Amino acid sequence: MDQINATTTENEWINQTAMERDTGACPPGSETYRVQRGDSFYLIARKFGVSVRALMNANPNIAAGHLLVGDILCVPVGEGRSCPVGSSAYTVRPGQSVVDVMLSSNVSLRALREYNEDIRLTALRPGDVLAYTGPMGAGKTTFTVGLARGLGSSDWVSSPTFALVQEYRGPVPLCHFDFYRITGVDDLYATGFFDYLDGTRVLAVEWSERIPDALPEGAIHIRFEPLENDCRRITISTPAGDDRLAALPA
Repeated sequence: MDQINATTTENEWINQTAMERDTGACPPGSETYRVQRGDSFYLIARKFGVSVRALMNANPNIAAGHLLVGDILCVPVGEGRSCPVGSSAYTVRPGQSVVDVMLSSNVSLRALREYNEDIRLTALRPGDVLAYTGPMGAGKTTFTVGLARGLGSSDWVSSPTFALVQEYRGPVPLCHFDFYRITGVDDLYATGFFDYLDGTRVLAVEWSERIPDALPEGAIHIRFEPLENDCRRITISTPAGDDRLAALPA
């Protein structure tokens, strides 16, 4: 704001109109947006389909905690979007998985998620329930180890046989249940299972065949079958119309 002359009268102070902040012209490949009441960097990024990091990189003079109504932001659009500082672009080739990209670029899943928050790196989403069935020793816990890593958790994964439930932190939280010892509805309530069906995390349920009536209609069923030579057959069944896992290799 321009400095006001010391001789400015009180009446002039009262009647002075607000001046617009000079943000300068937005660079090519971006457009301007005036911040509205209730806006945040996250909501604006969602509105325009860009990542929060890209939006903040395009507006280095505006701190995330000091966003003001009326601020003018530069929003990356179309081909003008660029990679955040400290990263470089990578073109995914046909047939490549997230793991392939990690190995090719020598980066961790956590780093890949951090710099690509507007791209879903897993088909699973909070609220999904994975209903495991299969005999003891079929590889259900081992499968969950890979599941937790795929969801971005670095927590230690172990069988919840005695604890009944283990919680693993990550970008997509995971709760791992073992209902081998469940004998009735009262036991199920004691685990807090129904409280976990709040849509905020992925649930992996071992021995789900013991609670068929308690599983939500949209549960994803995963059958584990031991084969010869220490191999396993894993069969995944999704609800009608849910083709998110259709691209998995047979």
